[in-house]
Amino acid sequence: MDGHEFYSFLTHIAAGKITQISASEDAGIQILGLIESRGLDFDKLYVLGLDDRALPQPVRPLPFLDTSERKLVQGGTPEAQYEFGLKTFSNLIACAPDVTLLRAEQEDSKPLTPSPFWPKGETAKYLDIWSDPGPAWMRANWLRSAYEGLKSNVISARASIYSKEDSLLDPKILPEKISASNIETAIICPFRFLLDVILKIEPLEEMRPVISPMERGIRIHRILASFTNKVRKGDFHLERDREKAITLLSKCVDEVLKDVADQPQWDVERRLLLSEGSPPGILLSWLDAETRHRQNGWKCIAEEADFKGLKYDGWSFPLGGRIDRIDYHKDAGLICWDYKTGNYPNQKDILERLTAPQLPVYLLAMHTGKIPAMDKYTDQETHLSAGYIQLKTPAQVKMHPIKEIDFKWDESLNKWVKIIADIGKIFQKGDFRANPYPVSNIENREIACENCPFLTLCERGIEPKEEENDT
Repeated sequence: MDGHEFYSFLTHIAAGKITQISASEDAGIQILGLIESRGLDFDKLYVLGLDDRALPQPVRPLPFLDTSERKLVQGGTPEAQYEFGLKTFSNLIACAPDVTLLRAEQEDSKPLTPSPFWPKGETAKYLDIWSDPGPAWMRANWLRSAYEGLKSNVISARASIYSKEDSLLDPKILPEKISASNIETAIICPFRFLLDVILKIEPLEEMRPVISPMERGIRIHRILASFTNKVRKGDFHLERDREKAITLLSKCVDEVLKDVADQPQWDVERRLLLSEGSPPGILLSWLDAETRHRQNGWKCIAEEADFKGLKYDGWSFPLGGRIDRIDYHKDAGLICWDYKTGNYPNQKDILERLTAPQLPVYLLAMHTGKIPAMDKYTDQETHLSAGYIQLKTPAQVKMHPIKEIDFKWDESLNKWVKIIADIGKIFQKGDFRANPYPVSNIENREIACENCPFLTLCERGIEPKEEENDT
């Protein structure tokens, strides 16, 4: 051996790995295609990917043959492909006394149809090779090595983070104050709250549109705040002069987009926001909805209203935040709005599932007098409510107040005061496991976890089975 060969040999021996003997008769598992398997026999046979695209296969593309000529070519017609597929399937079934058919249920989130040769009365079985690979899969050296390493890492991670003896962190790591949006993260997943809010870990940058949805949403918020502020201070009744209102709205757009005006993508975005075509741009659709809202007697009294130091008995931390907008009606009272350029939580998220605390926190701030702008509009009899203004598409520009039909805001707010107090108690123990607030009912929780940018840092779902009842 030369030096390189000796080093490779020594490294291999020191690793103590068991390798497969390089001989076909001792391989144990052979991978063959349809043609190679014909006429052979095995003790056990696995047929992979038996969906309608694999057997029978699609008709061969023969663009220069007419219909009569296609019939003379094998695979030129659906009938010929079906006949060939049936013969092939019959050969496969005859290759072994024990045959297992396998197929994927979907590919790229699109469902796959089974092959027409798939037998009736199927039995669906699911296997996670990473958490429970089984003896057959463990024959593969690459999987065995990965599984052993993954298992040891999970055990060591659980020992430092999740074990009952050592799972609590120092509560001093909590920030002095928490925002209304961050408390929603805490309710859904304390572990994500730890990584995102306390440790401020940022996920790796991913490919995204030139204009990110977040940046677009922030700038639309600023445009609307500037517009309503100018309307109020200028004592301007936009419902009486739409053209003047559009001119003012355009001016607000130009002010907010001033720093990106030379970028082509933002020039296109500006045109889309203010388009007078059919359908009109989002901002013009919003202007029409705003006009109808004001004609019903409402007026905007504050935008981007900051509050801080919100605290109730039992809370271990104060809350702060910024209310997008507050409106007043002489008969209906005050309503706080939250602009949403995407989807917004529904009423059940606020009242039953208890996963959307933002509007309740805003109302608590209003109840405790944390918003100076509303002082002259409120007294003990003034009714307070909340809602969302959706700005997703021109067709989905709507105002969605949370109407008190089957509930009372006061009762709901009392419940939220207790929930936030309970979250504080959990955090004071240093418990930041990936579990939602105990009474929350998170819909599609698995999907929420899959979309979490911190999934690779979280051990949820890989914990030993004997401890499943404890988590």
